[in-house]
Amino acid sequence: KITPIYDTKGTFNVEVIIEIMEGVVKRIGDENPQETPQQKVKKLVARGLKAQLESESMVTGKLYVRLDFFLMRN
Repeated sequence: KITPIYDTKGTFNVEVIIEIMEGVVKRIGDENPQETPQQKVKKLVARGLKAQLESESMVTGKLYVRLDFFLMRN
């Protein structure tokens, strides 16, 4: 889901919501197979997992969502 957001201060943002289907992403050596997918995602986010919208092609304007672990800066 993509939602453009414009506020009265002149700021323009685009909210992008993605859904990762259960079973699509696999983890090798799962420490706790009893955890729910939501609990696993919360742990990954706590470790620095972030999503960024990136440009795949300047010609077509095609975008993709990049998932990666980004370093936390203090």
